[in-house]
Amino acid sequence: TNPTSGSYIDLSQLSSTPNRSGDNDKQSPGDSKKTRWSVRGWGYGVNFTLWICSSPVTEKERPSLANTTGGFYQNSQNEIISIGDFSTSPTLLGNKKLTMKYENGSMCANGRDRKSTLLNFVCDKEIASEAQISYIGSLHDCSYFFEVRSVYACPTSNTTNEVNVLGIFIGIFAVFFIVEFAGRRW
Repeated sequence: TNPTSGSYIDLSQLSSTPNRSGDNDKQSPGDSKKTRWSVRGWGYGVNFTLWICSSPVTEKERPSLANTTGGFYQNSQNEIISIGDFSTSPTLLGNKKLTMKYENGSMCANGRDRKSTLLNFVCDKEIASEAQISYIGSLHDCSYFFEVRSVYACPTSNTTNEVNVLGIFIGIFAVFFIVEFAGRRW
């Protein structure tokens, strides 16, 4: 919820409606409800698998990844590399930019840091699918940046604000009728 405007963003639809770009994400029988976002890593040489606010890990990846993994890729040596544990707490930066951090992934090449991911959510009311996730880039093969464009990233009015607006409308309507009927009797 934006503390300034009272609007909120509900990303829950993104965790249940990812892209369905083919059969390359076949799932194990026990993972029938798991759906994953496949994101082409242009210029990075791998394709990423992500899920918003949950884990895309299936039985196939479970020996290599924890159930808390939010995103991963397979490198040229066929190792599965975590790019961070999923988060369910987006952060609103400057009252406008909604981001989410996935941290504590596989060890970085420097041997000190762990891989992490930043998801930047962008409101796009004209997108044809539920959402589009694009790989933007990587810093030192340790931090990854993605842009998530979706109508679900658009702020909406808070439910209590909608009730307040409805109350104001009903109040104005009631005053109009009172004035109208009272004016006719005088």
